[in-house]
Amino acid sequence: MGVLTDFFATTESELRAYYPGWKLPLEQPIRIASKNPFTGESAEAVSWDPDPERPVEDVGPPGPPSPSIDLKGLGHTSVISLIGIVHDSSAQAEESFMRLALIGPEEGPWINELPPAFVAKLAKLDGADRDRVAEAWTSAERADIAGIKDELTRNRMLADHDLGYWRGMLDELADFARTALSQGHRVYMWTCL
Repeated sequence: MGVLTDFFATTESELRAYYPGWKLPLEQPIRIASKNPFTGESAEAVSWDPDPERPVEDVGPPGPPSPSIDLKGLGHTSVISLIGIVHDSSAQAEESFMRLALIGPEEGPWINELPPAFVAKLAKLDGADRDRVAEAWTSAERADIAGIKDELTRNRMLADHDLGYWRGMLDELADFARTALSQGHRVYMWTCL
């Protein structure tokens, strides 16, 4: 099972209109008791949900609003890595990105807003800056991939995820950010399993 990832551009009010049954998140997260879905052990989780006892049933439309770009497989940790390289690597920046833009069904899809300051910096990257960022991002991602225990998976991922792969992702995302900003839109990440 893979992660489907799209990035889309819209205004905050258009986002709420597209997903009318979804909830606005809390400004600050709360800690809630939960269970690890794999082990069944009690755990503490972070929640942005203002009313976790009232789940959202409305999945909404089958995909993100348009305009969007499909960057299948680009997960949250890779985006957090890119945010750290381009903008801010603090825990606060990571927490800000991980705050859902709207609270939807627990099983997804999930929508995160890319930090506006990051989007602005990303949109301004030129060729030389993109080369520098792509090299740093490739290095960080390949270091993570090198930690995969399964040798076959690790070797396949290392072969598939070279500098060209990450530069292509960066170019698509930076070009999309530039277009979104020129239209007065915010950029969001839509993911589902």
